[in-house]
Amino acid sequence: MDKVIIQVAMNERVTKAENPHVPLSPEEQAQDALDCWRAGASIVHFHPRDPASGANRPADVALYLAALNRIREKSDVIFYPTAGYSPDVDADLAHVRELARAPGRVAEMYLQGIGAWSLAAWDSRQGAFVRDNGYVVGHNALMPFLRHSLEHGMKVVMMAHELGHVRSILMLQDAGLLGSKLVVQLNFSDGAAYGPMPNANGLRAYLDMFPSGKPFTWFVQTPGAAHHSVNALALAMGGHPRLGIGDAAPERGGPYSNAQLVERMVAQARAIGREVATPAEARAIMGMQPL
Repeated sequence: MDKVIIQVAMNERVTKAENPHVPLSPEEQAQDALDCWRAGASIVHFHPRDPASGANRPADVALYLAALNRIREKSDVIFYPTAGYSPDVDADLAHVRELARAPGRVAEMYLQGIGAWSLAAWDSRQGAFVRDNGYVVGHNALMPFLRHSLEHGMKVVMMAHELGHVRSILMLQDAGLLGSKLVVQLNFSDGAAYGPMPNANGLRAYLDMFPSGKPFTWFVQTPGAAHHSVNALALAMGGHPRLGIGDAAPERGGPYSNAQLVERMVAQARAIGREVATPAEARAIMGMQPL
């Protein structure tokens, strides 16, 4: 098995009231990223947040750079931004293109979904869907962004939210739009209505969609209560975890900081005989350019 690549979702939409360790300001984000890197993380991800209100500002390039320039001064950790949450693909990815061109290679990677998936969430106590929206990313609309990413050395990791998305990803790979090595993130949820169930059978269902003998690197992402169990399955089955305050359900004995969650993952990996990749090793595994 490859060394374990540890990826950290540092904040997403979590508030200080939910976890006082969540990094919101650029200064907090930079320090948290460095703490995670020192603990063993190779990849970090955060959402820009308004320093005063904590509100999400997903496409604010200035806020990204305020944290990323601090991070790059002291580490070689890999970073990727979040989506702009616009229904128009070009508008949604404008800030990603800008970050890809920024000096210092501060943003080297991006996670991108394809096709359609639902975010509907059912509340059995209310007997109603408390969320009933979804996403659609058109294949032809995405292709110019994939070409742009190749030209600027940004690694695009494709996300699958449904089994059929794997077929789309393999088609984009065949078109030469995903670089020399295929890297995917297999998404699960124990609350929203997408993807296979967040368990071993669900993970096998995803992995069975890939042709045998065709190597690829895979991560899992599971917001909510199944977060830790699916990460543990990924460790045991040769994949790579995504952890962090942004994804994890409230912790028994917590709240924990992101660096503490990384330290726990490093210990879990080593307990089953898998060493942890450095950022340089992670770049090589994923087919990225050296920093």
